[in-house]
Amino acid sequence: MHHCTGLKKSAQLYNTFAKITQNFLRNSTKEMEILLIYLVIALMAEAKPIIKHLNLTKDSDKPFKIFSSSKYQLIISGIGKEKATVATSHLLTLTPPSVNDFLFNIGICGAPEEFNIGEVIMINQISTSTKDFYPDMLLRHNYRESAILTVDFAQDKKYDICVDMESYAIFKTALYFLKTSQLGFIKVVSDNFSSKIPTKEDVNSWIEPHVESFEVLFENAINLRKKIPLFSKDLEEKSVKIAEQLRLSHSQKLQLNDALIYYILNKNSEPTLEIPDTKENKLQRNNHFELLISSLK
Repeated sequence: MHHCTGLKKSAQLYNTFAKITQNFLRNSTKEMEILLIYLVIALMAEAKPIIKHLNLTKDSDKPFKIFSSSKYQLIISGIGKEKATVATSHLLTLTPPSVNDFLFNIGICGAPEEFNIGEVIMINQISTSTKDFYPDMLLRHNYRESAILTVDFAQDKKYDICVDMESYAIFKTALYFLKTSQLGFIKVVSDNFSSKIPTKEDVNSWIEPHVESFEVLFENAINLRKKIPLFSKDLEEKSVKIAEQLRLSHSQKLQLNDALIYYILNKNSEPTLEIPDTKENKLQRNNHFELLISSLK
């Protein structure tokens, strides 16, 4: 009994040392920086096939189950916005992200009948009853894209949009640590708004067939972050001036930055930017900004 306790304490000490070492390497030398993929997943049944495929080992049980490797940090958040908020903040505080890291939320969702059970969806808009948010995915993928509505309770009411209970909370919390271009939301359809509660075996059968394609996406994310281009001095100065002239909010500045990156990656050249008129009113400034973002995509 004492022998088992000693082994458990040794394992805990090893995990703590490994975590400290990893953070030291990430924060001390850019050349040695370990790029990380963070995974926030509500249910153990959703995460189990991914944990197995990526060969992750358990780091902790409390306050949240966390599984990791040198490239991945996966946390089981639990269901709902409150748990998702706390878990996301805990994960990103425990191992602070760099500018090259990426976070994915993966989980099941309800969807209209036009979607097949087990189909993978890449989320391009996250909505609540009052707000809309837009993950700015720079990654190429083969999944169908769709918007999702985050609700407070499980739904059997029919919607004309995909529905889950965590995306909004994860997105909003992650923005304190990461840019929109570092966030991805992947959903697997579990039902077309049925009241039937899926079993663990059901969830496993929907997630497991896609784990290899998920890993490809994760690797693409790492490779993309390695290739993110630096702006020329001229483009940097113009983007700052545009942000000042249009009085952009923090989130709009991030959106502009991501749009410029997207343009450069796809065109292999920098866009020509014009400084807007300082006399524009708020509506004109907002319209100018929307047109600018559209021109970069």
